[in-house]
Amino acid sequence: MLNGSTPLEAASTPNLDTIVSRGSGGLHCSLGHGVPPGTDTAHFVFFGNRLADYPGRALFEAAGAGLAVESGEVVIKGSFCHAESRGDVLHLVRRRIDIEDEDAAELVSAIAQFESEGLSFELIHTGGKESILYVRGDSSSDAITDSDPYADDTPLIAVEAMDGLAGEAGRRGSAGNGERTAAGVTAYLRWAHERLTAHPINQQRAGAGEEPANFLTTKWTARRRPIPQFSQRFPFRGASVASGPLFRGLCAELGLSFRSVDYLDDAGDDMARRIDVALEMLESDTCDFVHVHTKLVDHAAHTKDPELKRTTIEACDSGLARLAELEDPETLIIATADHATASSGGPLLIHTGEPVPIAVLGRTVPVDDVTRFSERTCRHGMLGMTTAADLMPQVLNWTDKTGYYGARMSPFTQIARPSAANPFTAE
Repeated sequence: MLNGSTPLEAASTPNLDTIVSRGSGGLHCSLGHGVPPGTDTAHFVFFGNRLADYPGRALFEAAGAGLAVESGEVVIKGSFCHAESRGDVLHLVRRRIDIEDEDAAELVSAIAQFESEGLSFELIHTGGKESILYVRGDSSSDAITDSDPYADDTPLIAVEAMDGLAGEAGRRGSAGNGERTAAGVTAYLRWAHERLTAHPINQQRAGAGEEPANFLTTKWTARRRPIPQFSQRFPFRGASVASGPLFRGLCAELGLSFRSVDYLDDAGDDMARRIDVALEMLESDTCDFVHVHTKLVDHAAHTKDPELKRTTIEACDSGLARLAELEDPETLIIATADHATASSGGPLLIHTGEPVPIAVLGRTVPVDDVTRFSERTCRHGMLGMTTAADLMPQVLNWTDKTGYYGARMSPFTQIARPSAANPFTAE
């Protein structure tokens, strides 16, 4: 459709081109070559944390909804969907269903409490078709699989234990008994499916030709674990200008200020407003590190329409005019994406592991020969290939705030010079 070009290569991006031409370009693979990250995992590492310490996305979703998660509790993201039996297998028919908040809250109330396998379950409505499922008990574990297959017209996934696997559960050092938790969640979901199917709201929906919200998919299981605060690791007062409960919760857990911005209909106006908010925060001296995020390009790619993604990129670029024109030599500007999103392919192809361009502009950043912000051109830039784990060390270096590896000027593990080390007193 785009004559062999990616949507970014086909787009007109004068402001991104200006930023990279005044600084350096490169390519960025958030979690490494070929690894498709989620927004949560990429940003968790972006902000200076080890992937091995990642607690699971449901923790951030719960925190973003204003819910407390205590030590030892397991939380799971729940979403209503429409499912049907085909033989002895339950198939997810429709993941995205429209349901009023009031109806969803009543359905949640009908399946809010359950006990099985020595575990107690509590479901809390967080808005629309979304909820958080708490699993409590000494043997509760976050080392279980999702039931959500992430695509319509697909069998739901059996909830199974991940204990003993050399995968994410192994890296997270999950506590508890995965087999017992998986059995308990399975029993809960079967019980909930029966109650939801018989519920008057779903009977009315079916009678009106609407798809019943008769199953609760589960995903992103999490357990709280110690996470260093952003200000403990880096000499910055950090903030994020973003949207949605994920970023609200991520910032709450990592200790960054969060400025929520609702999306505008026009992607250019939306991006311009986000940049304005970020610059105002810097100018008011409420922070000295601001992350700005939009999901509009990602949403366009999920439609599998390359032309829509191209036009959305162009619109977002138009909103970067103020940033591209910024002449303050002390402001470091970094433009990149947290992951690549396929704008073609089947519904199960969500995010991909290809590298994305990165551009950096600042007083200490050398100027290379890259003048176009795209996948093919930025590969020739001086930044080379980077990962999310490289970003904060590079930020420290570019802002003259780095210490040196092995120096212990703070009780927290860091490679930065602390803003103010605790003084040694005479007595």
